[in-house]
Amino acid sequence: MLYLFLIFAQQYGSQKFLENALSAPSPEAWTRHENSPFPHQAAYVLDEQIQLFIDACDYFIEVRICESEGMDFLTGLAFSAEVKQFQGSIWYPNGDHRILSSQEHLVEKLAYRALEENQKYQVLVPEGLTANCVVRLAWRENRVRGLPERASQLNIEVPRTATILSKKIIISEEFANLGKILYTDGILGTLTKLYWDPRVEGFDYSYYSDGENTILDFKNIPAHWPQPYTIQAWNEKVPRVQIYKTLGLEESNPQLFWESLCEFIRDEYRDIPDLGTVGREWIYDMKTSAPIEKVNRANYIFNQFRKKFIHPDYLPSHQIRPANMRSDTYSADFFATSFQISCADPSTYAYLLFQVFQQLELNPKLVLASPVNRGPFHPTRMSLGSLDFENPIVALEDDTGGRYYYCPSQPAYGPGSLPTALRGTTALYIDPAHHWKPQWFPLNKREASNHALAVQTKFEMAKNQWKRTTQWVAKGEIAAQLKMHFFAKSEDHRRSLLADIWREQLPTWTVVQTAVRGLDTWESNPAWLAQLERPLDSTSKTLILKPFEGNPNWVEEPNWWPPNREEPIIFAFPYKQIDESLIEIPPQWQAQGWSWRQENEVGKVQIEFVNGAVPKIRRTVELKAWNLESSQLALVRDFLYWVRKSGDYWVQLETRP
Repeated sequence: MLYLFLIFAQQYGSQKFLENALSAPSPEAWTRHENSPFPHQAAYVLDEQIQLFIDACDYFIEVRICESEGMDFLTGLAFSAEVKQFQGSIWYPNGDHRILSSQEHLVEKLAYRALEENQKYQVLVPEGLTANCVVRLAWRENRVRGLPERASQLNIEVPRTATILSKKIIISEEFANLGKILYTDGILGTLTKLYWDPRVEGFDYSYYSDGENTILDFKNIPAHWPQPYTIQAWNEKVPRVQIYKTLGLEESNPQLFWESLCEFIRDEYRDIPDLGTVGREWIYDMKTSAPIEKVNRANYIFNQFRKKFIHPDYLPSHQIRPANMRSDTYSADFFATSFQISCADPSTYAYLLFQVFQQLELNPKLVLASPVNRGPFHPTRMSLGSLDFENPIVALEDDTGGRYYYCPSQPAYGPGSLPTALRGTTALYIDPAHHWKPQWFPLNKREASNHALAVQTKFEMAKNQWKRTTQWVAKGEIAAQLKMHFFAKSEDHRRSLLADIWREQLPTWTVVQTAVRGLDTWESNPAWLAQLERPLDSTSKTLILKPFEGNPNWVEEPNWWPPNREEPIIFAFPYKQIDESLIEIPPQWQAQGWSWRQENEVGKVQIEFVNGAVPKIRRTVELKAWNLESSQLALVRDFLYWVRKSGDYWVQLETRP
């Protein structure tokens, strides 16, 4: 009976939101913003309500658009495939209105997805927007135990990028009780917890109960822009509601919690599984063919492991994914089948590699890291929610105590290399030789020279056209990202993707040919090549050429820096890029250019111009620091300006007198 009542309450709440979305706005909606404590803005959120249920989340929002720039606010709502029961309406000052009855009334628009991006992407917004209107929208998103499917956390920040005059977060009784229900998922039992902190200064805030729901009620919330080059780090000045999975012991007894977690992992990893005939034969081959020295032996085995197992995300499009991809509970023959078909869920690969290293007496360790590109649940302590269980790391120690890491779930990263998102924080280190007790070690970022991009370009001045040939060669994180983007594609698809990149970067040039060479295995060191042409005015005696135009910049200036930054400035990784351009010109021509150099604590940008029969221009861009304080913003902006300025560097070519 209680269940039927909860279903009724949920449907009633959803229906109420949908009806509000179709009804006319109040007369105050057209003038209320004029009395706002935050005047002269392009858009205001007049009313926003979010209602949390166990298996759904209902949204309602009313927005007053006052200027054309205000229409961009709607791009931040980030509608996705999870949207259900979408309804809405757009109202105009003359009383006319447009009904939005389904997701089909969402249209694509070019917009920035993040401030550090200078490229716009297609996002969904309601059709019929004008520079003077009121938009009322309601929709539902499905949830599993209060969270999006397969998610372990959800942050609902109270502020948005426009002033909010009224916002309510409505927590249903069933949702509030969710944190008391222990689900036996196989990992000590999981809870879905809800957290909010009302002690945020500068916000008109209250919370109360209407008998069925707990209501968090906010008024006059100033606009808050997410800062470029940061993570969702905890900001105590931004109120939020957090929903996250945790274990029953994590909050009540942290020490016992971590010990229990390691005991659970011990029970999972300690028993030697049956790897089947194929697995046993493969391990025997490794035992007899791998080098003797421990680290070289592990590196060889890991590379063979990457060749053996197929990562499902990088299957060529013509291959069908094997059925044995994922299992919540491992059957007796699961690992034997995985070896037989050379495929499993990627998070299983760490388990398999650990067992291989164990059977080959390499004494492996297990590492769980916290990605720096997603925020922790708490500012002062480790949390289960911040650990990346999808990408476990296998580690070894040599005789001197040096640690070597292997990330089998991400095959683009070779021996000793890790995704940079897993570096820069403290990791949970589990050593069987240490009785499987929890230990903590930092995973330090690697220096810029470990992540490098070399761009070699040759310009040839023909009779009536420029010919350009460019080659990219990369290593470290840059190489891994490029490999992942191109690996599973056919040769034709690779050429097409690369051609599209150059057409977008150099629209005045014609792409003649592209190729990706040497990308046969994850171990390979491929090269990305392109040949382009552009008309040349053969009658002109003076020409301007930009030798680095169109070359990639791994960091760029954001399209806007919001004021009053307090968050740290966090780049994905330090890196070094060297662009070298040669200009082949006829003997009757000469080149004029200049050299310059700028450097600070953040990084260095240098251009060297060497004149001669074949002028050579060399650009060096080095991002030395990756984690900076907000007080260093001016230094960051200087560095990013130098990067942009170097891309516009030009050489003057003229006929000899």
